[in-house]
Amino acid sequence: MSTLRGTRKKLLGLVIAGVGLIGIAVPSVVFAADLVSFMRSVILDWIMWPFVQLLNLKVVILIEVASYNDFANAEIVTIGWETLRDLSNMFFVLILLIIAISTILKWQQINYRQNLRRLIMMALLINFSKTIVIFLIDFSQVITLTFISAVKGVLQAGIITALGLDTIVNPTMTTNLGSATVSFAGNLVIFITAAIMILVALLVVTLITLIFAVRIIALWMILVFAPLAFLASTLPQTKEWYDRWWKTLGSNLTVAPALAFLLWLVFALVA
Repeated sequence: MSTLRGTRKKLLGLVIAGVGLIGIAVPSVVFAADLVSFMRSVILDWIMWPFVQLLNLKVVILIEVASYNDFANAEIVTIGWETLRDLSNMFFVLILLIIAISTILKWQQINYRQNLRRLIMMALLINFSKTIVIFLIDFSQVITLTFISAVKGVLQAGIITALGLDTIVNPTMTTNLGSATVSFAGNLVIFITAAIMILVALLVVTLITLIFAVRIIALWMILVFAPLAFLASTLPQTKEWYDRWWKTLGSNLTVAPALAFLLWLVFALVA
């Protein structure tokens, strides 16, 4: 009888201990889950909320700036190009007068035949410089706007979803009923990493927007000074300016398609 009573006491003790452990573990797990959700709310919903809204605004501005395609009809281009075209034509007439006088006086220093051919070509390029540059810009814009349209479609769900941050910031619970522990450190690292990614994305989007905006202004100036650039190509002393003009035009034509492609590639890989 004493042995049976001892066995019953042991079983009763085990049952009480098990119930006690469950009573301690379950509230601990629930409290831990609430604490992880609280950390997520503090870091992402409170601290990072203004930066997320600013990032969404920057993305909208980026799409609008990158989609700009009215270079030919910009007022600064229309007025500036026409003014410098007329000025270049005046220089053209002046140079023709100099060649005519040198021909009458038989100045050997001026090779009027070679200069006349170059001047006729220059006159054509001066008056069609806007058309030539706009054609090159349109070719660059076709490629740019193709990738920007694809990026715009991806960003309809929001920049956070497009970057995949909505999937990595969900709390990851590692629960052990024996110790009732939750991986607080792991979730904290995830939330801090997501916050850093948001700040980096904000910086990158801002820089890309600035590059597109500066490109628009640069192409305006390139169009305005196109007549003078072709005029400078006729003289050895000023040909260096003509070469710099072409180099600047080429760099501004290639930077937009390259950036648009990289944006599309990033979002495509994340998706």
